[in-house]
Amino acid sequence: MLLLHGAADTTVYPVNSLTLADRVRAKGGRVETIEYPDTGHVRLVLELARPFRRDGGVLDVVGRFIDDRVATAGTVAPTATVPIAPAP
Repeated sequence: MLLLHGAADTTVYPVNSLTLADRVRAKGGRVETIEYPDTGHVRLVLELARPFRRDGGVLDVVGRFIDDRVATAGTVAPTATVPIAPAP
């Protein structure tokens, strides 16, 4: 699992990604987390769109993550399922 978040995100707070990562790891899953400093929610998503892409940006990171997983598909343990509690 790849979790990307902006340190300045006030839509989905970075602690949510870190908590999810901890829960997945506790169940034996593999998680990579990357935090982008001074980046909010919208900026992170916009970087997936052609006009806003940067070299070494979000799309490159996602592409490398997928390439790595495809290359090791037969050797990677299945990802753990983590139940998500409903919002109060």
